[in-house]
Amino acid sequence: MPHNNKHAERDWASLPLLPFWMIKDKLDMFDNLCVASVCRDWQSASSSYPKRLSVGDGMPWIMQMKNIFDCRVMEFVSILRNKKFVLDLPELFNSLLLYSKQGWLLMRCRKVSKRRNRCPDSLFLINPFTRAKIEMPDAVYISQEYHGSFSTCNGYPERVVLLNCCLFGQMTLCTAFPGDLSWTKYSYVGHPMQIDGRCGLITIGEKLYYLNFKENMIIFDMATNEWKELPGPRNEIGYTYIVEYEKKIIKLFYSTHEHSHSFYSYNDVDFLWEKLNIDDMKNTSWYLSRNTSCFTAKDKGVKVFQPALKYGGECDHHGFHMSYGFDIVSHDLIEGGKQTLELLCRISSLARWVDIG
Repeated sequence: MPHNNKHAERDWASLPLLPFWMIKDKLDMFDNLCVASVCRDWQSASSSYPKRLSVGDGMPWIMQMKNIFDCRVMEFVSILRNKKFVLDLPELFNSLLLYSKQGWLLMRCRKVSKRRNRCPDSLFLINPFTRAKIEMPDAVYISQEYHGSFSTCNGYPERVVLLNCCLFGQMTLCTAFPGDLSWTKYSYVGHPMQIDGRCGLITIGEKLYYLNFKENMIIFDMATNEWKELPGPRNEIGYTYIVEYEKKIIKLFYSTHEHSHSFYSYNDVDFLWEKLNIDDMKNTSWYLSRNTSCFTAKDKGVKVFQPALKYGGECDHHGFHMSYGFDIVSHDLIEGGKQTLELLCRISSLARWVDIG
C-alpha cells in the first residue's frame, strides 16, 4: 500500500491530547516552546496543557531587535543556556521598552499625527510569549523622556507608574491601574530633584523608589503623598544600582577603585542603608545595567552579570577603537575572578535585560 504523507501529517497534527501532554511532560521549557510553534493544532493543545509551565527559567533574558530595520522582530536570549528565540511581534512596531516584570513588558509607542506633529505616546503591557495585551491610557507627556515601572499581584500587572525626566525643576509622577481611563498625577513641590534616564525606577505596592544620576535614592509614598531623598555614597568612586529582591530594595555598589561589589538593604523605618554580608546574598545572581532596569534571581553562589562594551580592531577617524555591541561579563563574588561569556549571537548596544518570569 502506498504511503500517504498527507495522512501521516494529519495524524501527527491531530495527536490526542493525553499522549501529547505526556510528551510535553518530558520536555524542558525551551523544547516546549518549540513544540508549541510547530503548527496551530499543537499551539492550541499547548495552551490547554494542565501543568502551568513557566515560560522563563527564573533568570532575566536579553531582549533585542533582530535587526535595526525591523523593530517588531525580537530576539530573546538566555545567556545561561545559550539559547535564543526569535518572535515576530507586530504589536512592538515603533515601540520602546520601559520596564519588565514577571513576564510582562511595559511598552511606549510613539505616535505622530497626520500633520507630523508629536502626540502623547500610547502605552501598553504585553506578555511576548502568551501575547496577552493590556492597553493603558495615553501618556500625559508629549515630548519629554520619562521612566516607567509597575507593580504586580499574583503575577499580573497592578499599578503602572510614569516619572518625567526633566533634569531640573518639578518632578511629576503619574499612576494608573489596568482598566483606568486616565492617569492620577502627583507633583513634588519644593527643592528640585535631579533625575535622568540612566538609573532604576522600582514600584512596590504604594512605594516608589528612584535612583538619580547623583546616586541618591528618591522615595515617594503614594498613600501619604510624602517625598524623601536618601543620599548616596559621598567619598567612594564607583557605580550604584538598586534592585528589587524579595519585596525589598537592595543597593549594589561597585567600587571602581577596589574592583569590588558591596550589598546594602534599605531600612524604611530608620531611613538608611544597612550593609549586608556576602553570606546574606548566597545563591543569588545579579543582572546589572546602567541604562535599564536591574534584576536578581536564584542561582548557585553569588554572581554578577554586566554588559561591557565590545571593541574591535578598527579605529574611527579620531583613532579610537570602535565598539561592536556588548560582551556579557560574569563576576563570581565567592570564588573570585570574572569571565566573558561565549554567546551564540551578538549582543547589540540596544539590548535590554527583561524579566521573562
